[in-house]
Amino acid sequence: SFAGGQPNGDNEFYQQNFRGAGTTGPETHPNIHEYSVFVQDEWRPRSELTINMGLRYDLMKTAPPPVRNPDPQLAAADIDTSRLDADTNNWGPRLGIAWSPGNSGKYVARGGWGLFYGRTPSIMLGTAHSNNGINIVSLTFTGDTVPKYPDNFGEIPNIGTPARPSIFYVDNDFANSRLMQANLAFEWEVHRNTSLTATYLFVDGADLDQWRRAVVPGTKAVFFESMSNPTLELVDIRAVSEIAHAQG
Repeated sequence: SFAGGQPNGDNEFYQQNFRGAGTTGPETHPNIHEYSVFVQDEWRPRSELTINMGLRYDLMKTAPPPVRNPDPQLAAADIDTSRLDADTNNWGPRLGIAWSPGNSGKYVARGGWGLFYGRTPSIMLGTAHSNNGINIVSLTFTGDTVPKYPDNFGEIPNIGTPARPSIFYVDNDFANSRLMQANLAFEWEVHRNTSLTATYLFVDGADLDQWRRAVVPGTKAVFFESMSNPTLELVDIRAVSEIAHAQG
C-alpha cells in the first residue's frame, strides 16, 4: 500500500505536522544581541620583560521563546518552554608574558593564559522556540483517513491522533560554554632571518556542569562531536564518559 502512495495498510500510518493555532509555527526569531568589552594594560618592569594583562566581558542576549506550554506535567518538572535567561557572568581574564634573557635578543620565551566563552548559535536556540508542543502539532492518520500521495491536509483536520511531541527547552541554569587555554613558546634565532620555535598549547574545556545536569538516570544515549559543529569546541570525552557511567 505504501508503494501505491497511500500507507493505509496494517501497521502503517501517515503523520503530518501543522502550525499550532495562534502561533508562528516553524517560523522562529531567536534574535541575538551580543556585547563585548575588553581592556588591556602593558607593563615592562625590566627592559627584557613585558607583561600584558587583560580582561574581557561577553554578554549574549537571545530573545526568549514566546510560547509557554501549560502542560501540568511540564510545570511539575519545572520546565518552562518560554524561559531563556542570559548568562551574565562571562568574565575572561587574560595574561601574557614575553621574556628575552640576556642582551643578545636571540632568545625569547612567551607564555599566555586566558578564559574564553563560546557563542550559542541561533539554530540551536531556535529549536526551543518551535519544538514546544504548541507551535507544531503532529497528527497521525491510519486507514481510510490517510490521504493519497501527493495530497496532504491543508489545515488541521478534525480527525487524526495527536502524536507525542518532542519538547525542546532551555535549562534554567543555561550557561555559555567556557574554555581555558594556555600556551608556552620558546623562540631561538638560529641565524639572521631564520628562527626555531617550540610551542606547547593547553586547552581545557572541563566546565562540565551542563553535562551533569543533562545526563540523568534513564538517559539512553549521549551524543556529541569533538570538535563540535559549528562552535568548534573541544569535548573532554573521558570526563563526559565518566558522567554517563555514573548515571548507569
